[in-house]
Amino acid sequence: MLSSVPTSPNNATALPSPLQQVMQYKPNHGYVEINSYGAPFCGIVWCGFDVQTYQVLKVSIGSCLPISCRSGTYIIMAICGILAVVIVVANATVIVVFCRSRKPWSTQTVYKLSMAIADLLVGLFVFPASIVTIYLNIFGHRAFISTPTLNQTSCTGTDATNTLRSAVPSDYLSCVGFVTTVSISVSVYTLMLASYDRLLAIWKPIYHKNENTIRKSVIGICVVWIGCSLFGLLPIIVPGVGKYDIISGLLVGFVGSLALVLYGIAIAFPLLVVWLLIGATWFVAKQHNLKRRKMTSRRQNNKSREQKLNKVLLLMVGGFSASLLPVFVSILAAEMASGIAYSRPESLSLSSALAFTSFELVASIILMLNSLWNFFIYSARNEDFRKEAKRNYNGLADALGILKCIDFYNRCANNVNERRRSSAFSTRTMKTTSMSLPSDATRPSVS
Repeated sequence: MLSSVPTSPNNATALPSPLQQVMQYKPNHGYVEINSYGAPFCGIVWCGFDVQTYQVLKVSIGSCLPISCRSGTYIIMAICGILAVVIVVANATVIVVFCRSRKPWSTQTVYKLSMAIADLLVGLFVFPASIVTIYLNIFGHRAFISTPTLNQTSCTGTDATNTLRSAVPSDYLSCVGFVTTVSISVSVYTLMLASYDRLLAIWKPIYHKNENTIRKSVIGICVVWIGCSLFGLLPIIVPGVGKYDIISGLLVGFVGSLALVLYGIAIAFPLLVVWLLIGATWFVAKQHNLKRRKMTSRRQNNKSREQKLNKVLLLMVGGFSASLLPVFVSILAAEMASGIAYSRPESLSLSSALAFTSFELVASIILMLNSLWNFFIYSARNEDFRKEAKRNYNGLADALGILKCIDFYNRCANNVNERRRSSAFSTRTMKTTSMSLPSDATRPSVS
């Protein structure tokens, strides 16, 4: 097993090679070992340094990464950055369009805005925090908690000793974990309220239209945000519930004995309720369709609109469930699979463990991508939304002077093309004229 573990540091100019470290090693300085298996797609990284080299050169796990692992880590950080920008632009568009729209709001508008704000948090905080988490966890220097003693061995990793401080501050983990928990739980609970609203609109349409449903939906969304915020504070303010820590290499989430219970309350329970509501909505709609044999064209239009809304809701629930499926698979694999636990070296399979940690990372990214699918499923498929978004972007471009720049560029390009056509036409005319004139040899002589 040790033969496949990278033990030599990367060829950095400031970091001595292992042979130089051995030659310069002084027994009275002591030494330090650092190891990690949290580097994406890298497996176990393990190397050792004398204490003076470790402290002076600010050595980190990243100092020991092979070039392939280092490149893979940078690629993952770049992907997270690109996804953050796309998610922010998409969900900010939803918020601006609905806030500036002249059309009256509906209950679905309230739910769309709530989900867009929650998804915007993913792009503004969760994905950028994932980049920071990867950087600190891999390239952050871990300082000594106390002065190292002679020949003291210090390790970093999941089963590390307390000799080295964590490179990721606990306050940072608490803040990022809180925002991540709130954004995910608000999305799924908003989806639950939207599903109940659809069921109520089909089951009791008169009650749904006559009652102040928009006001009630706003109150329900406020309750969801407050409840999810309090739930996200539990690991911070209640001792013994658990804590926030790094999971799957880039996300911050619940860890501890009650982690599965907390995830069940935040995600699994509302998702199960959503599927039950979807089933009830489908059953009620089918019963109503059987009674609507004779109806006017207006009712036909209402029926098609209801079917479209039900289809959109089903796509959203299906997309969210599909994004959660890899996470549930990784949780089951962690509980049932053998050979993937680094804490049990007697049964560890390096290939299986590396495949599992890599799958965990990919599953986390897929889960966060749900913040982008919501935009395409819930808003971008609507033609009125696309027209309103285009109008707002044109207005923004006009305010920034972009349209004037584009118009100026088009005029310049048209002038250049016109000059080229005129020049080409003049050249062709001159060639035609020269070919039509007789040469001196064929021109008749005058006596």
